[in-house]
Amino acid sequence: MRLLFSASVLATSLALAACQPKTETAPTPETPAPAAVDTAAAPSAAPAAGDDHAHGSPNGGTVKTAGGGHLELVTEHTGFKIYVLDGSEKMLPVESIAGAEAIVQPDGGGEPTTVPLTVMGDHLHGVLPEGTFAYTAIVSVPVAGETRTAQFTVGLDSHATHAH
Repeated sequence: MRLLFSASVLATSLALAACQPKTETAPTPETPAPAAVDTAAAPSAAPAAGDDHAHGSPNGGTVKTAGGGHLELVTEHTGFKIYVLDGSEKMLPVESIAGAEAIVQPDGGGEPTTVPLTVMGDHLHGVLPEGTFAYTAIVSVPVAGETRTAQFTVGLDSHATHAH
C-alpha cells in the first residue's frame, strides 16, 4: 500500500511539474533574444500548480491551483469538504462529478487510504479514516475532461478548533 501511495505522489509530482513554465533556450540567429524585462516593475509570478493560492478562499478553507481552476479543502471533525472552483475562484456545480477521490496519508505513519468523494449539495465530501486528524490528502477530481489534482496538508491545529 505504501508503494501505491508513493507511486501516486510521484505521478502527482510529475503531473504538477509538467504544468511548470518551459525554460527558454538560448537565442540563435533565426530566433533573436527577447527584449529585456524590468523585473522590478513586473507583477509577481502566478503560483505553481498545487501551491497555496495567493487569494482568500470563498469557503474558509485552503485553496490550491489545480489544472484550469482551483480546489478548496475545508476541514471538518471527521471528514473534509472539497469545493471545485474556476480560475476566478467561483464555485462550479458538482452534481455531475463522478469518480473523485482522495488518497489520505495519516501524519506519523499508517497506511494510506483511498477516500471516495461524494456529492453533497454544492461540494464533494470525504470521510476520514477513524482517528485521523493530521494528514496529507492528494485530491483528484474529474472536471470538464481534465483531472484536477492538488495536495493538501492538514495539521493538528485545524482540528483544535473543533469541540469534542
